[in-house]
Amino acid sequence: MALTSQNSTGIKTFRATAVAIAAHVRVTVDSAGLIAAAGANDSIGVTLTPIVASGTGSVKLWSAPGTFMVKALTAFAAAAVLYPAAGGTVDDAAAGALLGLIALDAATAAGDIVEAAFYR
Repeated sequence: MALTSQNSTGIKTFRATAVAIAAHVRVTVDSAGLIAAAGANDSIGVTLTPIVASGTGSVKLWSAPGTFMVKALTAFAAAAVLYPAAGGTVDDAAAGALLGLIALDAATAAGDIVEAAFYR
């Protein structure tokens, strides 16, 4: 039987696979409903805090209002158009489908956490 509830906040709790996930990482969901760091393509949102292996944590879904804190793969300038990159990160080099995010801060090194917003 299908669930009949819906999420109206844009923040949803998920269980991780057997691999821990850092905070501010883009995640994907599998057929069992478990999340993992996303590759260079599909993602449903970003983790708000670190999630231990097989633990639960909150994800800010892409449909949520406001800005998003994302983890940089490499350095890039503020106002850079962001693309999905390996390990749930983002980059300004086109490697996958366009995310539709623009960096509001510069990333000075790999692993920096920057604020980003959707642009239309």
